[in-house]
Amino acid sequence: AAGAAGAGPAAASKSTIRKSALLDEALEHFAAALKIRRRRYEETHPLVQVLLCEMGFTHHLRRDYVQSESMLKAAMAFRLKQPDDQRNPTHDILIYQALTEASTALGNRVMAGLYERKMHEMIGAAVRAAAGPAGKKDTALQASGVTEAAPSVVSAPGPAPAAAPAAP
Repeated sequence: AAGAAGAGPAAASKSTIRKSALLDEALEHFAAALKIRRRRYEETHPLVQVLLCEMGFTHHLRRDYVQSESMLKAAMAFRLKQPDDQRNPTHDILIYQALTEASTALGNRVMAGLYERKMHEMIGAAVRAAAGPAGKKDTALQASGVTEAAPSVVSAPGPAPAAAPAAP
């Protein structure tokens, strides 16, 4: 049992290194694909912006928030030029969520707040659309318990919460 306990951190470290190597490999493949797509299509083509999103999400997983934010902002700029009926709101929400997290990690609370507000607006619109014209809730949403926008992921600076009183 003692050997198993000692192997835990080493195994976790190997797992982290393996994940990092896989993410690096994915980025190499995405970069090669992006080069090809940029030769074939205009920069605003959906197949180009999808790769920008995937690369941004991959940088996010690597915790490279500067690159993640840069690529996701570029992808979102293209997405916002598309007609609403050609965009997937769920994908937009995920992009705004990643941008919120990246901006928070980079210490840019103003941008994080703006991205978060936009994300919540989109979630609210999706919930209202699912409710339908008569206000009836979509059964899938009811089953999931989603009735309104998610709580904030960007907390305001302030004092630390008070410690719970010690039990007698």
